[in-house]
Amino acid sequence: MNTEFSSLDLPSFVAGYLAMIRTYDPASNAHMLAILEVLMAKAISYTSASVRGFYSYLARQVELRRLDWDRITEIRDMAATFFKLRIYARPIPRI
Repeated sequence: MNTEFSSLDLPSFVAGYLAMIRTYDPASNAHMLAILEVLMAKAISYTSASVRGFYSYLARQVELRRLDWDRITEIRDMAATFFKLRIYARPIPRI
């Protein structure tokens, strides 16, 4: 994983992601926004590092031609599996 990418905070990641997909065709843009929705839903409960890690995993699967960005249902299922491990969860604040 690129050092700059791995050091991004969540707002910077989202800004870069949105800048990246801005030039995509409407259908691809819709798929990428659906993926961003999955990522942001996970960011509520999990660390930004784990969200970036999952995105990197997805990108690698696409690069290896094992996955296409338009397979949203499969990506949601992959997210559920990826984030099952408690090590990715945010610490629960003590009150």
